[in-house]
Amino acid sequence: MLEQILFFKIHLKKLLNKMHLTPKYLYNKVGVNNMYEELISYVKQFSDLDDDYILRMVKGVPIMTFKKGHILQSQGNSIEKCFFVLKGIVKQFTLKEDGKEVISNFYTEGDFIGIFSQQNNIISEYSLQCMEDTRVLIADNNSDVKAYDDFPELIEIIPKMLEMRIAEMQERLSMFIGSSPEKRFKIIMETRPNLIERVPQNQLSNYLGITPESFSRIKKRIYNNLRSSK
Repeated sequence: MLEQILFFKIHLKKLLNKMHLTPKYLYNKVGVNNMYEELISYVKQFSDLDDDYILRMVKGVPIMTFKKGHILQSQGNSIEKCFFVLKGIVKQFTLKEDGKEVISNFYTEGDFIGIFSQQNNIISEYSLQCMEDTRVLIADNNSDVKAYDDFPELIEIIPKMLEMRIAEMQERLSMFIGSSPEKRFKIIMETRPNLIERVPQNQLSNYLGITPESFSRIKKRIYNNLRSSK
């Protein structure tokens, strides 16, 4: 755990450092508060710092918008960036040797996408693709870092972020393991209902580990039961 926390300190230092990326990221003085609102809300879960102070911490982070279908990270390539989703949906998936796509996660507004490890040149076992026009904050894992020492409060914030991130991943995994397809669908309805509205049925059924036909039957049966119970 200590090694992960130390790495996460470095990772967040990079998030706070102004990066040099192409294409040019979206950034303007008029809309800066709105653009960083999600990230400020995220940080405030772990600290009582005021909004203005948090904004000073993160305002140098580049924001980029990508079109639907854009690949943020390719399977088999080294992981060079981490992301924080401001708007849109990002799909995490793996292509098997037979060409079959297996979806392991969807990231939406307020989600952090990153790898916690001290190793360099980690090869990605999955790809990340935008399911909608998506706006993200981006940090480069290979950039020089200088900003962290300016914000000592991160010493307390970072372990809390790491603990919550690990807990979320464990909870999502435990809910799915051993659950029936119908139970998995109900879990999505209760915990991530926006996915049902925004993700195509064939993609969501892949994530749940069932066929599109089974997904359709389960969805219809559950919705009919809900209507009849009213």
